[in-house]
Amino acid sequence: ELQLKGYIRYENLPLKTKQGIPIDVEFVSNAYMVNQTRVIQCNIRDITDRTRVEKIARDRAEKLEELNTLHEVTKKAMLNVMEDLETAKNLIEIEKVKDEAMLASIGEGLIAVDTDRKVMVINSVAEELLGWKSSQMIGRRVTTLPLVDEDGRSIPVDSRPTYKALMTGKMTRATFYYVRKDKTRLPVAITVTPIKINTKVIGALIIFRDITYEKEIDRAKSEFVSLASHQLRTPLGIIKWYLEALQNEQYMKSAPKAVSDYLAQLYRSNERILRLVHDLLLVSRID
Repeated sequence: ELQLKGYIRYENLPLKTKQGIPIDVEFVSNAYMVNQTRVIQCNIRDITDRTRVEKIARDRAEKLEELNTLHEVTKKAMLNVMEDLETAKNLIEIEKVKDEAMLASIGEGLIAVDTDRKVMVINSVAEELLGWKSSQMIGRRVTTLPLVDEDGRSIPVDSRPTYKALMTGKMTRATFYYVRKDKTRLPVAITVTPIKINTKVIGALIIFRDITYEKEIDRAKSEFVSLASHQLRTPLGIIKWYLEALQNEQYMKSAPKAVSDYLAQLYRSNERILRLVHDLLLVSRID
């Protein structure tokens, strides 16, 4: 058939990935001449997502047809929607992603935005954490929410995780501070996942959680290390001073070699502990 027509195309061919995951593919092959040589070109494209979306669209269409018998006015509106299949696919996929994200993110703040970074959905946890109601956030650009770093410096739009995820099409993670409606700062771990249909980014999901407790634990840990190191350094310094004094005493020169060896070993061990305490202090200052 390829030799006769010069073109063949097959859809929904079953195939398995290297990991053994079944997928649907579209196979297209063309035959043409290049420099008096007959060339056959084959293209294989993964259409698993498209097939799933089309099935969802067909299921929705069947339900709409059932409603058409009862609601004539609704029938005309639904027919208009079905005429634009791409729009229907986008709406179905967005609703699917929203529902899954809502279920998966119970207890964490969730904000769904479009490609203009305008808020489409915000859950109750995000409302509580930020202090803004959904009615105040829907349609507003999420990048208008103040976002600052550890030192209180405002994060530029092009450095925000939402902007990066929409621009690159890749999941982005970051740790910053949201400034609440009451002007207090909220430390958050942010994960932004782009929403895609056939590789086209149509929006993003922002998941963030309050990390105040983790920040307090880190601060307490650093303070403990610093305090413990300071408390240890003083007695260790005194021990070092006494050991040096003993080694310099006249009677130690005539003492048995075993006693001198013991003192030298004590001195070396004390020096190792002092260096360890010094390193702990350096780490606590870096943190």
